[in-house]
Amino acid sequence: MLFACKLRTDVDFLGRPAVERSRAEGVRRRLISFALEDPDVMPWGGELVLRDGVPAGQVMSAAWGATVGAGVGLAYVWDPAGGVVDRDALLASSYAVDVGGQRCPATVSLRPMVDPDGTAVRA
Repeated sequence: MLFACKLRTDVDFLGRPAVERSRAEGVRRRLISFALEDPDVMPWGGELVLRDGVPAGQVMSAAWGATVGAGVGLAYVWDPAGGVVDRDALLASSYAVDVGGQRCPATVSLRPMVDPDGTAVRA
């Protein structure tokens, strides 16, 4: 949520030092949106996210995405080594979500799965 904090002003707020540190060092976790590739699998939230086969995240919210035609959701992902989450490396990785013990491949995005005009990003 670094984008929501004004750091160019002198206005102080609770947590400002932490936000400034995160902005300078880089973020340790990032919110992504995802769509499962199998439309018959339904995530509910709390599922494990695997990045390149390694546990690296957790689904925070999920539901059926009628426009996308599959289960969709939001998840926080992090670097399993504890480092900074690099945007380009994040998007270059492959993902799966463990739903009830079944690893389901997923498409991820840093933006919503549906554009504001109603067009599905992933068909």
